[in-house]
Amino acid sequence: MHDLEKARQRMIGTPEAARQALAPAGFSALAMEAMLRATPDLLLPGHAGIEPLAAQRRRCGLLGADFTYEQLVDTSALPGG
Repeated sequence: MHDLEKARQRMIGTPEAARQALAPAGFSALAMEAMLRATPDLLLPGHAGIEPLAAQRRRCGLLGADFTYEQLVDTSALPGG
């Protein structure tokens, strides 16, 4: 996760370097720009993304619907986690 976070930060901080790394891998300019636009602000899933999943589990009567965000999201693998 640390390496993925470093790559995410590089893509945001130095998009030209990201383009130079992606071009030899065969990515088109259009694909590279789409990847750069889709780079997330952070790797940590937000409450807004987790809560609908828990609600869906409750509606379906599945186990785990009563878990809290803190119980579901393990930040220990992330920098500063």
